[in-house]
Amino acid sequence: MVTKRLKTKALFLFLFLSLATIPLIGATSETFTVPANNNTNRSVHLDKGDKISGSISVTGGAGNYIVFQIQDPTYGVVATYPSATSASFSFNAKLPGSYLFIFDNEFSPQTSKQISFNYDIEKPSFQAQTPEASQGTQ
Repeated sequence: MVTKRLKTKALFLFLFLSLATIPLIGATSETFTVPANNNTNRSVHLDKGDKISGSISVTGGAGNYIVFQIQDPTYGVVATYPSATSASFSFNAKLPGSYLFIFDNEFSPQTSKQISFNYDIEKPSFQAQTPEASQGTQ
């Protein structure tokens, strides 16, 4: 009986410590409208190595889709979804800076679209030290 309790406590401790090493910034959720014949952008700052995962959902109009694109801080394309009614994305930031999430409804001359945009940012659990940082000062 004592052994079973110790195993249970050890398991809970292991799970707690495992979850504690995965720092999350927190979930972000936003709903907004992209006007007809227009686009709307959202900017998210990421540090190098951050992992961002999320999804979008589009409603409105007969063709309830948009062109959804993600660009890195140098405006390089991370991902493009040409006809998104819903999409999931996940990537690790290769560069620090502002990543641009573009919701393009320019092809739709009369119909606005409602967007649900959700994402989580996961920070790396540890940073590798550079040789300069590990040597310290004298």
